[in-house]
Amino acid sequence: QQQQQQQMQMQMQQQTQQPANTEQKDPQTEMSKEDALKTQIKNNPSDFNAWTQLLSIIEAQNAIENIREVFDPFLKEFPLCFGYWKKYAEHEQRHGNSQLAIDVFEQGIKAVPHDCNMWMHYAVNMASKSENPETVRSIFERAIEMVGNDYTSYPVWDKYIEFEKTKGETLKVTNLYRRAVSSTVGQVRKYLDELKKWIDFYPFDQLVSQEENESVEKMMIEASQQSQNGPKTSFSDEEKKLKWFEGIESTANSMIEFISHVVSFEDKIKRPYFHVKPLDEPQLQNWREYLTFEESKGKENYQRVIKLYERCLIACCNYPEFWFRYAHYLEK
Repeated sequence: QQQQQQQMQMQMQQQTQQPANTEQKDPQTEMSKEDALKTQIKNNPSDFNAWTQLLSIIEAQNAIENIREVFDPFLKEFPLCFGYWKKYAEHEQRHGNSQLAIDVFEQGIKAVPHDCNMWMHYAVNMASKSENPETVRSIFERAIEMVGNDYTSYPVWDKYIEFEKTKGETLKVTNLYRRAVSSTVGQVRKYLDELKKWIDFYPFDQLVSQEENESVEKMMIEASQQSQNGPKTSFSDEEKKLKWFEGIESTANSMIEFISHVVSFEDKIKRPYFHVKPLDEPQLQNWREYLTFEESKGKENYQRVIKLYERCLIACCNYPEFWFRYAHYLEK
């Protein structure tokens, strides 16, 4: 998990990092460089390095109109750069344009809907700015719906759980843990362990709905009627928690077994984000083999295959073979 978190931090840095330059900048020189870069981009709109250099100059000026004039065409040319959508939105916020910041984030998730980082940054940003918890929850829920079953979606789950904990929503936190361990996120075991610790701190009737509490009691009463010790009509909190957790753990173990078959593929994905630099052959081959593995499971695996293609085409968008392969799969 620590390696995955470090990888996420590197993703943002590598997409947006500029070479260090401690020299004093002359405004006239910078203006000449800005004009030269604009001309260079006009002649070659796909020159990623020229764009990033221009963005660095424009951001330093901190003039929102100039920022928009460069970020808009850049993100039209390179829409998969989630780090720049985030930076653009933050510029709007710093200039007091909250709604425009939201609009930028919405454009970002429309451009990169299958990127966990894009969703996570949007939701976290709204959690820190919005006074309406339901607005924040709606973004988290959209994120879970879109990427919640991705192997690398744990940042979204983590932040959603953290958000509900800060709001004191015990029942909602419990439900989120239960949903997380029922997903195919790569950190199912971690969420199961956290849930086990979480339920120790609260009475059972605060962890689940009244309906579920009664359902667990009814199930336990029925089971006790078959017991040699005779039927029981009441149970302690610990007994109910234990019985309830058994069902959750069974589901989690099934998910852990399911995702164990893709761990080797996921661990070999070293650059899941977009970059103009070519991927090395082992990375490309891993995507090929991963797709073949998922496709081999037949029609019932259709949604997982589609999701994997969408993830693949973020990292491999400059490789026609994956576009042709995706189109052929859909055609079949």
